[in-house]
Amino acid sequence: MKTYVDKKEYWISSSGFLGKSFSYSTLDLEVENNLEVLLDNFLKSLSENVRMKISLFQEASKNSSFFSSREKALKETGFLDVKGLIHFEHKKKVSFKEALKKGFLKNEDALIKRLSEIYESLDEGFLNKIQYQPFPSSSFKDCYGLYTPLEVSSLGLKSSKNLLGVLKLKNSGNYPLSLNTLALKLEKIPKPLGFHISLEKISKAKGEKTLQAKSREEAEGRGQVSFEKYKDTQRALSDVELSGEELFSYEVHITLKRPSDVHLRRDIASSLKSLSGLGEWSVESFGAYRSLLALSPGDSFHYKLIEKSSTLKCFLPCLRFGTVLHKPAAAGSLIYHRRDSSLDIINPFSKDYSNHTGVIIGKSGRGKSVFANLLTRSLFHDEKAYIFLVDVRGSHKKTVEELGGKTYNIDIKNPCGLNPFKNLNSSKETIEIVSHFIEKLFLEEKESVLSSEEKNTLETNLIRFAGRDEEKTLDNFYKTLKHPRKGKLARWIKGSLNENIFNNEESISDNRLIYFNFENISTASNSHIAKAIIAGVMAEFSFKLLNKDPNEKFIFISDETPFFIKSCFNTFSLLSKNVRKLNGSLILLAQNSKDLIQNNDTSLIDNSEFKILFSSDGEKRKFKETFSLTDAEFQKIKNIRTVKGEFSQFLLKDSIGSRLGFLRLSKEEYVFSNTEPEFLHKLQKLKTLLNINEEKALKVMSYV
Repeated sequence: MKTYVDKKEYWISSSGFLGKSFSYSTLDLEVENNLEVLLDNFLKSLSENVRMKISLFQEASKNSSFFSSREKALKETGFLDVKGLIHFEHKKKVSFKEALKKGFLKNEDALIKRLSEIYESLDEGFLNKIQYQPFPSSSFKDCYGLYTPLEVSSLGLKSSKNLLGVLKLKNSGNYPLSLNTLALKLEKIPKPLGFHISLEKISKAKGEKTLQAKSREEAEGRGQVSFEKYKDTQRALSDVELSGEELFSYEVHITLKRPSDVHLRRDIASSLKSLSGLGEWSVESFGAYRSLLALSPGDSFHYKLIEKSSTLKCFLPCLRFGTVLHKPAAAGSLIYHRRDSSLDIINPFSKDYSNHTGVIIGKSGRGKSVFANLLTRSLFHDEKAYIFLVDVRGSHKKTVEELGGKTYNIDIKNPCGLNPFKNLNSSKETIEIVSHFIEKLFLEEKESVLSSEEKNTLETNLIRFAGRDEEKTLDNFYKTLKHPRKGKLARWIKGSLNENIFNNEESISDNRLIYFNFENISTASNSHIAKAIIAGVMAEFSFKLLNKDPNEKFIFISDETPFFIKSCFNTFSLLSKNVRKLNGSLILLAQNSKDLIQNNDTSLIDNSEFKILFSSDGEKRKFKETFSLTDAEFQKIKNIRTVKGEFSQFLLKDSIGSRLGFLRLSKEEYVFSNTEPEFLHKLQKLKTLLNINEEKALKVMSYV
């Protein structure tokens, strides 16, 4: 079996080829642009002295080792693990025995000089894009199955470890291909699999001569198939002569490692079916050993095909509808699946983002609140994160309780510790924050803002009060206030019906997760109370943000709160501005995008660095315009599916691009995040029947 002399900077195979190997990261077809040009330039830059081999290994895995709140869930749901290798070999052989005798291997300068002929013309744009890193030849055996002894069978190769089936491309055929074709085909093939392509450039003169000989041979054939092949060859000749196309020799293999004949036979049949439309394939039996040598580094071709570069680039396996998750994922990242089952992340504090604000849009039942629950868990996993969570439906009670957060059930009887005045001083920032808070207490039911004159008067009073040497409370401010709307504050001070709401005897908890649950307040009958409290919550958060340490992360999540957005739009706009300026995060959830828009002001959406879209709403043109969607992106949203208990789909759009995400849930995640009335009814029945608390009941349901 093949062996290698490894000199770290390069290797020499026992068959006499000198080369160097790299691992690489695949390119994301949903995100990357100008891939056609990138691949064209790279193929054209390859020297005729070089043979290049690219392998892509894909394997279903459950061995999660990511620092994530979903680590346990990923071991249940599984994911696609991917490894890419690229090898550059000098076509001129080194006689292995002769090299050893003459000390050729000791002459590193000569070897490195020959090695430089591989790279001197290479377009590094492609190599930098795939983030190539040196890869040792000592690991080739595990990657390519180069074990001894190997037994050849009718299904492929048998070793002491497993069976290896080998499929070979016999003819690329006359099929329409694009850069998407291979990725889509490989998604359908059972895992694990290895996809391997070897290629080398043919000189223009030799290429034309080869095509002309092939054309004469096909011209003598009979039947429609021969005629179609003849036309293809004539077209290729024309492209080479007139269009500057490059010609390459190449061969393609797919390897399938399986534990038994039954598994291998079944998956070979499934693979051949999935590969229809990607050329003509055959199962290697007695030729499998020679194919294994040819597809691995350091050997020549076994079954050589010829193709022009415009078609060949569609066989390069470095393009996928997915990504490679680098370990470890940044603290606080939410890990989700892509369409090929690989893992990707979203993190509001990503270094790729200019700010950390986002919106999540989705109709009821599409998975929006479940996503918010998992995002909350992920963010809380970062010990530097502090989360304010606001909700009107009680959707996050289970999550907050499990994480040990502090819940404030908002009603008019119990104080919730809100006292925005305690942080007031003479600075412009604190005056602005408290002014927005008091404005909401001043307003009538159908009002949204004060007049400029009234606003100026309020700010003048706040500046004067900030300079006074007395305790900063709402009651003391009321005593000194000189404003036409002073009477409006009377319903919030001591002695009033609402005196408990802004009682300064209790302070907001320093817990890293604080949940303001408004489900006990009907926003219809108590809209003035709900509006005042949400303004107080945002003021409290703004002060926390203003006084945070540089390494702390403060996140405000508002779930299902269209009333709050409508009644406090300018306060949310201020908060959005402050989190961008002070490196905080604001995440808004809504069933309809219009809930985040007031008087055609789309700034809350426009200023969001990331958008999570579970569904579309309203008129198509308006929705596309609001979220800057292409026709293709809008169609993806229209085609989004949700399978209850298994996964929900969404489109993530950010400054990087857009991609389709799958939120695949473990049983425990589904149970602990479910807020559907039918499920909650079953939960209550189980608690009553077994006389257990909610946490134990949820655990029981997660095992069912």
